[in-house]
Amino acid sequence: MMSINETPPPSETPAVPPEAPPPPQPPQKISRKALYSAIGLIAIIAVASVIALMYLMPTGEAATIPLGMNYSEGESMTYNLTMTMTVSALGASYTQTATATIQMEVLSFDGTNYTIRYTMEMYSPTYSHFSYTVTMNKTGHILNYTDLPSEFQETYSLLAGMPGYGTYFPRKK
Repeated sequence: MMSINETPPPSETPAVPPEAPPPPQPPQKISRKALYSAIGLIAIIAVASVIALMYLMPTGEAATIPLGMNYSEGESMTYNLTMTMTVSALGASYTQTATATIQMEVLSFDGTNYTIRYTMEMYSPTYSHFSYTVTMNKTGHILNYTDLPSEFQETYSLLAGMPGYGTYFPRKK
């Protein structure tokens, strides 16, 4: 039994109240002198970097690259093309896909001009096969062509952006 003067043993220690976060500190101002010093240091580093790069860069002219065709006699190249055209009008669309194989064979080179034989096979709604010969200079400019069927002259002009199809380098370097 317990008497009135006795106190029971503490079953738990009282909880420590949480500490309140410290009040926010006002931001410190950077003095103008420190700010100007930092800006000046950055400017000095930038100028020094530019000067160092100027002295590290190679001097003189950049290397020139000769532009032009460099085929070997007897060389043969084959291009496989797939062309898709979609036409939309009045809410309807029509898509047509055509494939073609173009083979270029270098027949001769006289030191200035190439003679190249082209063989084309086109698969669209109909099959077409034809060959023709082209004379082109080293810059890729086509001087003349023979044996090109008249119905393909328009197609030939459409292919003008392909290698050897009228694309040429206007300068030698």
